[in-house]
Amino acid sequence: MEESWKKRRTKLGTFLDSHKISQRWVQSETKLSKNTLTRLCTYDEDKDYKTGPYEAIKQTIYRAIKKKRPDTKISDLFDI
Repeated sequence: MEESWKKRRTKLGTFLDSHKISQRWVQSETKLSKNTLTRLCTYDEDKDYKTGPYEAIKQTIYRAIKKKRPDTKISDLFDI
């Protein structure tokens, strides 16, 4: 059972957690802001996630994560 104080995570956030990749590392590799990464990793029921981030941001995050996990597919990170 999920603890009520924990934030729900998106597919990207869950991937980072399960592979022990910190948001701070992704931030330093991609030069994205802390707020952007937090928003992309934390599920918010009030937001519409059908569109997801811009394709350029997806590709930037994907290339950074491939440095640590070369076997990663973009579908592991985002709903396509």
